[in-house]
Amino acid sequence: MVSLRDFEVRRMRLADGSVHPAWTVPVATAKGVVVSTEPTDRRDDGGLAPSPVEQIMRRCGQTPVRLLADGTAMTVQDIAALRSVCHFQGLAHNLLHAYGQRCVAA
Repeated sequence: MVSLRDFEVRRMRLADGSVHPAWTVPVATAKGVVVSTEPTDRRDDGGLAPSPVEQIMRRCGQTPVRLLADGTAMTVQDIAALRSVCHFQGLAHNLLHAYGQRCVAA
């Protein structure tokens, strides 16, 4: 137990190098409105990018056109999965364009 109030929180290393109880909270917005959020106690954000896309598809009935994420939030496998889900439209095209060299390197 690292917190007296939140028993599920984990200790994570923060940007300043300190270690404190914390959550990773990916947030997706559209036109200034939060459309997806999924707090996690994972220490790293690797592989978290597909989840908001799935939530947006379920809630809004369409795929996002753009995705801005940390370089570590999206793996090559995530890009391939999003590519198949998005059927080469919008997001998939932008992902392939932005991360194409990363895919080739992997």
